[in-house]
Amino acid sequence: MNTRFGIEWIYGEFLISRFSGGKSVEHWQAPYPVFDLETLSRAMHEASTQIDLPRGGDVAIAYEDDLHTHEFIEVPKLSKRDLEKHLARRVEASKPFEGQAAWCFHPAKPGQQMDGVLLHLMPKRIVDAVVRICGEYYLTPKRLVPLSEIISEHVPKLGAEAEDVLLLIAMFSERVQLVVAHGDGEVLFVRELQYSWQDNNLDRLVLDINRTIGYAKQRIGVRAERAWVMGEHAERVIEAFKADLECPVEIDQTATDADFWIAEVAGLPQRLDSNLIPRLARRAISRKSVMRAAVLTCFALVSAAVLTSGWVEWMLTTKRVDAAQLQTEILTLEEDIVALEEELRVFDLEQLRLNHLMADASNVPALFFSQLGDMTPDGMVILSADVTRTNEMWQIELSGTSQLPFDQAPQEFALLEARLSGEPWHAEVTESWRSTWMQQLKGGGAATNGEVGFRIRGVLR
Repeated sequence: MNTRFGIEWIYGEFLISRFSGGKSVEHWQAPYPVFDLETLSRAMHEASTQIDLPRGGDVAIAYEDDLHTHEFIEVPKLSKRDLEKHLARRVEASKPFEGQAAWCFHPAKPGQQMDGVLLHLMPKRIVDAVVRICGEYYLTPKRLVPLSEIISEHVPKLGAEAEDVLLLIAMFSERVQLVVAHGDGEVLFVRELQYSWQDNNLDRLVLDINRTIGYAKQRIGVRAERAWVMGEHAERVIEAFKADLECPVEIDQTATDADFWIAEVAGLPQRLDSNLIPRLARRAISRKSVMRAAVLTCFALVSAAVLTSGWVEWMLTTKRVDAAQLQTEILTLEEDIVALEEELRVFDLEQLRLNHLMADASNVPALFFSQLGDMTPDGMVILSADVTRTNEMWQIELSGTSQLPFDQAPQEFALLEARLSGEPWHAEVTESWRSTWMQQLKGGGAATNGEVGFRIRGVLR
């Protein structure tokens, strides 16, 4: 296992397992639906009384919910950096909820003639809350992964040929997810059926699966050659599926254990791209965990040194011992205590620095710098960026250059300034790019082919 703990929070089902030697040695399942953050916090508290959480460790989370969307998007040929900027603008324009979005993607081919990505999208507030709740129980989230990504990694284990087209039917108590994929795990299509198949809806489920098979054939030009049923409810539906589905179907026996999804997500590669916890946040979380452990270790060492010093003093007053030697040991221990206290001071400074780096609503500079790259138009280079607090407002100053010709650069400068003035920053520009541009114009900048510089100053209230 790549993590010590695994969590399945899928369509209201909550399970948590602790792994040792690659096997689940403890697990707990919530006996009630977990559909919101309040219930999640309750479930984590109850889990902490059932399994060994206080020692902490890394955790991987399999997540799926109705608020979590999956969309295939056709995209042009772009570099990874430009693709991420393109998708960030797409997400901001089309997200179906209020507030910031958390998203991830991986390359996909939704049709025979199409290149694109599978975009996973959910509210960022949920990701932040999950990270915070896990932290309360000394768990360090390494991955928050959509269900379809776990299925994609599992499909090659079915032994099909790389170009075979398979339909994966993931069964849960309240929902069903359908994934059409090649035998090598490349996902072609994802569909969620947002109703409980147990409420006398089995005929409806069979109808929707057949419609999905037909849609995949019509939309992406492939027909599922075989279907696999996954999940602990597979035995309850397999006979109906064999009788009425429009392709051969069988149970994936390796995927019927109650802790299957937890084991799969805990064993995923560490560098999986489709992770809803951003890379910067993962580094900050890991560093914070290491720092917490180091601080606790230092406290333990200081306590041990104090106790040892007290014991030596007691020995000195109650036993006949070499006073000079003991005095030397006491001085050594006191020096160790001073050194440990200095380490604690350094850790406190590091913690303060880490807090400044964490991007949240109360840390405007970190949040601003985390989004600056997305606001900067292609072809522009930010050479200097400063955000400082004065009275009741934040002063910002940006400077940099453009590679465009002198007469075309203003278009990029104006675009950056408009993004600063618009949502979500509403910056009041106190010095426009026009000032430095006019200075360069008067200095003969229009007749040169060099870089065009700019400076923008403003206020965030």
